[in-house]
Amino acid sequence: MGASTPCSLCAGEASTVISLWDRRLKRLRTVCCDACGLLRTDPMPSEMELERYYGGHYREDYQLAGRRPPARHLRKSLRDATRRRDRFREFLSPGDRVLDFGSGSGEFLHVMRQAGFDVLGLEPGRTYSSYARETYGVEILEQSYTQADLPSGVFALITANHVIEHLRDPVEALRRMCDWLAEDGVLMVSTPDVTASDRPTYERLHFAHLYNFTPQTLELAARAAGLEADPRFPQTGTDRVFRKASPSGKPVLQPGCADAIRAILPDIGPGAHIRSGRWIAPMLHKVARWFVEVRALRREHAPAETRKGAVSAGQTAPRIAE
Repeated sequence: MGASTPCSLCAGEASTVISLWDRRLKRLRTVCCDACGLLRTDPMPSEMELERYYGGHYREDYQLAGRRPPARHLRKSLRDATRRRDRFREFLSPGDRVLDFGSGSGEFLHVMRQAGFDVLGLEPGRTYSSYARETYGVEILEQSYTQADLPSGVFALITANHVIEHLRDPVEALRRMCDWLAEDGVLMVSTPDVTASDRPTYERLHFAHLYNFTPQTLELAARAAGLEADPRFPQTGTDRVFRKASPSGKPVLQPGCADAIRAILPDIGPGAHIRSGRWIAPMLHKVARWFVEVRALRREHAPAETRKGAVSAGQTAPRIAE
């Protein structure tokens, strides 16, 4: 399904195949644009296919979530929401409007509303948007960004946390967010950095990620959408904070950018990687981390007497920031 499309960033059509697999060993043809270096899925799913996928099966397929988000996701989401709140709170005024683009299960909207801001979420997934409304009482539009009819220039803060890599046209999504942003507002974009790993290329890819960014290509995409880096905030890898800039038209491409990106993406398939044995240590680390999280969840939900006994024995009972 789907069809080949030009690059969302530079409209280039020439590309080089980078991988034919994703991290779950699903067939996924990923190409690198020969002009700007942005990685994309080819063929690209249609908008209708994506709306159907994200509206229904995405959470079950991507996070093994059923009718409600798993406890592990909720713990992680609340920790991240608290960090995001603390990162931006001093730059906002009480009552400022905040949009969470891809609001998921609603933890960021919850903590921002508690801090005194006027919040709105945009989340096409029915499972998580319903959970957020029922649990936190926050307002969420159950729509994609192409369907959302939002006013221009009203949001003091927009956050897009690990969202744009899932979109069919991330540059157009950034343009719309730029339009919704107030003149003195800020836009936080965080997305995985496909080069920030020593894993084989296919292990850095996922079938739900239609585009894969580097710091360079994310900066170019922002410039193409009329945004620029906000100097008040640290710009770390592909975790960036932007403000409005004069529309830049076509981004200025750096010669050799695509070659440099391809050079750090190792050409090794699943079979060769398995034979190398390099997967064993990361797998053991992941299993150990999973056991730590399971133990933390069990302690958290243990009876009060058990937690009290643990503290008296010199252990610290886990707490979730409110």
